[in-house]
Amino acid sequence: MSVDQMQDSGVAETIGHFIWHNEKHVTNPNTPEAQARRDELKDTVIVVDETSMVSNRDMLKMLTIAESLGIEKIALIGDRQQLLPIDAGKAFAMMQADKIGMARMDDNLRQQTDQLRTVAALANIGKAGQAMKVLGDKVVEHEDPSAHASDLWLALSPDERANTAIFASGRETRAAINQAVQKGLKDEGTLKGDGLSIAVIQNVNIEREDLRYAKTYEKGQRLEIKGSVPELKLERGVAEVRRTFANGKVEIVKNGRSIKFSPQKIDPMIDEDRMSLATIETIQIHEGDRIRWTDNDKERGIYNASLATIAGIENGKVTVELANKDQVTLEKNDPMLQRMDLAYALNMHMAQGITVNKAITVMQSFERNLSNQRLFNVGVTRIRLDLTMVVDNQQKLEMQLDKTPGDKTSSLESLGRLDIDGAAVHTKAADDALTKAMESLDEASSEKILIDPASLDMTDLPPMGASTTNYSDLKNVDGEMPSIKEGQDADRRDARADRKDDEPRLASTRHGRP
Repeated sequence: MSVDQMQDSGVAETIGHFIWHNEKHVTNPNTPEAQARRDELKDTVIVVDETSMVSNRDMLKMLTIAESLGIEKIALIGDRQQLLPIDAGKAFAMMQADKIGMARMDDNLRQQTDQLRTVAALANIGKAGQAMKVLGDKVVEHEDPSAHASDLWLALSPDERANTAIFASGRETRAAINQAVQKGLKDEGTLKGDGLSIAVIQNVNIEREDLRYAKTYEKGQRLEIKGSVPELKLERGVAEVRRTFANGKVEIVKNGRSIKFSPQKIDPMIDEDRMSLATIETIQIHEGDRIRWTDNDKERGIYNASLATIAGIENGKVTVELANKDQVTLEKNDPMLQRMDLAYALNMHMAQGITVNKAITVMQSFERNLSNQRLFNVGVTRIRLDLTMVVDNQQKLEMQLDKTPGDKTSSLESLGRLDIDGAAVHTKAADDALTKAMESLDEASSEKILIDPASLDMTDLPPMGASTTNYSDLKNVDGEMPSIKEGQDADRRDARADRKDDEPRLASTRHGRP
């Protein structure tokens, strides 16, 4: 069942909606409405997916709500090595490091080839460079990766296109691919009509803390004020950023009136999303275009990030076929016309949780912040059968990935109270993951992957030391090689058992709430 179908049936909801719908019962637990909600949720098990992306604030709110409503069991599911929340914290990793009750799922059921299973195992322990070497000639260098990825997809048959996704590392790359694919489809006659130009709102992904600094604001951006911000004397509405000043102030235009404010006055203790920034961009849409929604209109069955198809354009009206095959017609001034974007390529940030048969992914070495191990891990583990990776410079990208883990540092780590992403943790995770991967390769049914050992980077392995045996004299090697003594063997088994007991496991707990 898709997320859209689960939302339609009432089985699933977003974390934000759960908090918004239930937070009032924490402050007013004795009302008839709160008791009715407790009765409704009696014997309910709450399952949270992709928990690595839940911020500290949302995790705390969910746990508090769950306790207030008497929810006795919550299962937190996810991969702590994947993408972290935009907001502060990494609650899922912290909970695992603090030995919360967990069960690990180490069997890789998504990747269907030994090559992709090995790539996934390496990516999950931060060995992105090694993973790219395992991909071999599936990594393609090109001076214009976006254009080449578009050409590769357009060269596929319609059936192959339907089974092949394009993942991009960032917004600019995604936009370039979308435009190139759209042009190719228009040229071949797949898209119909002259098209319609529309101005769309593209949200800027930032933390609330970023809004307290003038450097975050850029001329022409759209500032949405979602509620009263009394410390800035701003009320609900929409404004345009006109300019920023060296003294840290920002000038906006709201309802034709110029307003200057100091973003440093924004109260950092208020954890509500009272303001957001966006850019206004112009896109062309045609009949047959694939789009994704960038906001919700639940009354009409429209959900943020879900896909749809432009079914027709007539006199400025746009008819859209939703994922469930329902059709919705948007009038000329319908606000949802501003809340769509082309969707031939998706950001890897959007791809977490998606599974596809085949994919073309694009990463570029100069994207310093985007080219990190966590994003790479997500990008190469969405695929069941076949992956082609298009890059600008493989050697530079491998170096960039290997030195950029994409981690956050929690306060508890800074204080030395938890070791979450330290060297010891990564070393142990590498040992466990690679052992699991090699076990799968030993199965009789497995296909073999041949890797040139000279192509692998062994510089992080410990030195072997000089041998004391002269192997040029056969008399020194006539006998059997010395075996490990029974006591030593038992010690090694015990050490492995200790590591197994200590390894992080996927959370299933009554104190979680994704």
